[in-house]
Amino acid sequence: MKCEKFQYGGCLGNQNNFHTLKECQDTCEDNLRSANSLQITDMLVSTTNNTTPVVKQESVLLPSLCVMRRDRGLCKANEKRFFYNLTTGKCHPFNYSGCGGNENNFTSRKSCLQMCKKESVLLPSLCVMRRDRGLCKANEKRFFYNLTTGKCHPFNYSGCGGNENNFTSRKSCLQMCKKESVLLPSLCVMRRDRGLCKANEKRFFYNLTTGKCHPFNYSGCGGNENNFTSRKSCLQMCKKESVLLPSLCVMRRDRGLCKANEKRFFYSLTTGKCHPFSYSGCGGNENNFTSRKSCLQMCKKGFQGRMKIRRKRKKQAKLIDGEIVIERI
Repeated sequence: MKCEKFQYGGCLGNQNNFHTLKECQDTCEDNLRSANSLQITDMLVSTTNNTTPVVKQESVLLPSLCVMRRDRGLCKANEKRFFYNLTTGKCHPFNYSGCGGNENNFTSRKSCLQMCKKESVLLPSLCVMRRDRGLCKANEKRFFYNLTTGKCHPFNYSGCGGNENNFTSRKSCLQMCKKESVLLPSLCVMRRDRGLCKANEKRFFYNLTTGKCHPFNYSGCGGNENNFTSRKSCLQMCKKESVLLPSLCVMRRDRGLCKANEKRFFYSLTTGKCHPFSYSGCGGNENNFTSRKSCLQMCKKGFQGRMKIRRKRKKQAKLIDGEIVIERI
């Protein structure tokens, strides 16, 4: 195997895309020479025979930003930055456009390694978000966690918009983001979201401030994943003893942007099962598996490798996340 030149269309594609021959060789050919080393994923995964993901108890949990793909962004600048490559376990340079992109973007190799090396401490995903003043005109004193300093700093919040790295006191900020804090699944830190439609369905959401699950009226469409049909299911997911799912497992099914129809599987947080869907061939997100087995190995609760032996069962149509899915029953 070797690195070969190709013509890139300028958008979409995947991570097997390098600006120079040297960058490709440093990333891929060095990795082939050390193929016996343990590969780290977002949640305790290595591979067997380079095909099927297998759960490894001794693997290390990485912050979710470390599994994001390199993203140059939307503008035209060429700023030298570094990103963590999950395959090589190293931080590599790339050219950042100056705007857009994602959080896997560091100003130095040192800061990249401090966040994503194997020994790193995992923080809740909101703690790695950048300070965001929001969209309105108010000046409310709030606090945000600064990943670089490891401290909570004050800032002026506009009163609307922004992100979850926004606390009313330094104490609540430190309780969430200091190293010894309890890590919750990312959906549990999302704000209550009624959604976009006009229905009034009773649902429950987890309140990070109170540590409890509270009822709210769901509109029937839109909203976010912090949305449960019962208080029990809410507590099972978000109480402190809950099992943390890899961030990709809470992503919604995404068909992608192209026109193909490839059979893939996604994990449904609502049902706790892996269901088939048609993938377009490009775009989409990481909640996309080539088999039900690999999906379950990544996303089933507990990650103990307990695969129940099932009898062959009939297929039945079922409504999941607003679409009809064929499922074995």
